Amino acid sequence: MVDRIVRSMDINPLMDTYDGIGAPPYSPKMLLSLVVFAYINGVYSCRGIADALKYDVRYMWICGGKRLSFATINRFRTNHMIKCIDFYFDAVVSILAEKGVISLEEQYVDGTKIESKANKYTFVWKKTVEKNRAKLLEKTSAALAQIKEQIRLNGGSDIREEDSEPATSAKDVERSARLCERQVKNLPKAKLTGREKQKLNTQIDHLFKASDKLREYEKSLDILGERNSYSKTDPDATFMRLKEDAMNNGQTKPAY
Repeated sequence: MVDRIVRSMDINPLMDTYDGIGAPPYSPKMLLSLVVFAYINGVYSCRGIADALKYDVRYMWICGGKRLSFATINRFRTNHMIKCIDFYFDAVVSILAEKGVISLEEQYVDGTKIESKANKYTFVWKKTVEKNRAKLLEKTSAALAQIKEQIRLNGGSDIREEDSEPATSAKDVERSARLCERQVKNLPKAKLTGREKQKLNTQIDHLFKASDKLREYEKSLDILGERNSYSKTDPDATFMRLKEDAMNNGQTKPAY
């Protein structure tokens, strides 16, 4: 069906991507049919399509038995197909709608869990992020208090009241770290040895690193929203328990 649909479409937008010098080594319509069929069947990589041509008779039939390398498929996608993909996507959808295969009305999912292609080991759990963030904020607050006390004991200026509030975000930690950094630079030389000053600067560097890590946690929480998990390689996917067999034995995998 895919091959019939593609062969019925206007080939001119695709042919316009070629330079017109000589004939293409392979039929553009054949390559388009091959890639569209592969996408529909969840094969997205050029190597995956090339491998399917070696053992899957459906792919072999589309290409008339020709063995195409992944480089050939990749060149077609990169140099030609990508330039007119929107046109052919709209055309395929229109033809399927005309044949009654799909509806152009709003589509809804009825509770079915659709597995994502993301790796199952790329999970980020909300409880873990919240726990680690709270621990890091607690550790950072203690370090800040220690640094500020050392600054005060060595002749530093008083910390303003608004800068004495507990840090609750990456922005707070970074602001406090920069304040401490400025104060250490302005400490009287007679009050602090070089080694002591170096130790304070090392502690401040750790604060900057902590603020970067807190930003990662905050970004993760923003992606999570009301969800309990997401995948690093597919942030829209949530980890769910999926059925694998008739006994309902399954694994937790990224899905929609």
